[in-house]
Amino acid sequence: GPVLEGVTVEMCLARWWASLGEVNINYSVTFHGLQPSITALNLHAANGITRVDVKSPLKHEDVQPTIKLEHGVCPLRPAEFKIRPLVGDRDVLPPTRPSYELVLTYNYHQTKTGEVMPHCPTLCDLLYESDYDSQLWMLFDSNKQLMGSGDAYPHQY
Repeated sequence: GPVLEGVTVEMCLARWWASLGEVNINYSVTFHGLQPSITALNLHAANGITRVDVKSPLKHEDVQPTIKLEHGVCPLRPAEFKIRPLVGDRDVLPPTRPSYELVLTYNYHQTKTGEVMPHCPTLCDLLYESDYDSQLWMLFDSNKQLMGSGDAYPHQY
């Protein structure tokens, strides 16, 4: 792992098991490395360019930066929405308070194969502190085929 500032580094030297007799050794330890100004880089289209400064506090280093985009975020606004009461007996809270569902329709097209993870930060982690009875979601494609489902804790599914 990396050498961390303010943490002890332990280095061990041992004689090779097959070496007989006295062993003379000369060694030197050289540290080097780079420190980026940002440890986790998140690029957002609205921000334009994101600057990352890299410094080498120990000696001059040659740098050949590369970037690999692993995740994309695409904020979407619903194209349609419907709020309607659920009509089953199990959907009524005592004494006679109905539960409602919110059906949102989004227009989204993904040209390359990849994983899609719906995320609603306004509702996440508010299960017991929320005015909402539950936060379950189901994702359907344009042919009304179920693609996935989840709840208020996206990191657990």
